[in-house]
Amino acid sequence: MWSNIRALVFYFGYAILTILQGSFGLIIAFFLPPKLRNDYIALWCRSVLWWLKITCGVSYTIEGKIPKGSFVVAGNHQSPWETILFQFLVSPISTVLKKELLRIPFFGWAMAMMNPIAINREDGRGAAKQVIREGKEHTEAGFSVLIFPEGTRQIYGKIGRFNRGAANLAVAANAPILPFAHNGGKFWPSKSFAKIPGNIQCILGEPISPEGLTSRELNHKLEQWVEEATDRINSNN
Repeated sequence: MWSNIRALVFYFGYAILTILQGSFGLIIAFFLPPKLRNDYIALWCRSVLWWLKITCGVSYTIEGKIPKGSFVVAGNHQSPWETILFQFLVSPISTVLKKELLRIPFFGWAMAMMNPIAINREDGRGAAKQVIREGKEHTEAGFSVLIFPEGTRQIYGKIGRFNRGAANLAVAANAPILPFAHNGGKFWPSKSFAKIPGNIQCILGEPISPEGLTSRELNHKLEQWVEEATDRINSNN
């Protein structure tokens, strides 16, 4: 019961932060260039994770470094946590997401400020082409691109099959992939209201160069790295 109460307090503050910053963001968005909009949303994301720690006792540690330049960010998808984290951990960044998310009041409006790549997941081939086309434009403009190769969130302890969206973009844009792995779903389960106190571990790997690799080979290297890093994190818990 206490976990549910703490989660209720978290979501109340989460909603207030989203409404206030989302509404104000709509006003100032027209006056800010894309990269500064990213910094504004990053402030909201930092506030959310700070509030998560205060109310639910969920903290996090990061192992590894963010490289310079533009790159493709790809790893496992378990929770809303990792989406929020990378909006400020890597800046500026554009996220590949379902276009339906942009219709959510306040949250979706704020995400629209981040210059996302909003796809129709039912249009598989068209969506894949859109990710490559818009992703190349973003990396050439100095943005990194966040992609979740599993496509949808998995339960903690499970890794879904990786599609080649991140690898296809990396090869087409000649941009390295920054791989990551984490156990956020253990403490912020996507299908649970309550949050579990503890420390989320996130590992950032060395950038994987697409040079000399096909997208299939690159995707295999990415998936293998994430699996090994995830096993390492789980063995510590």
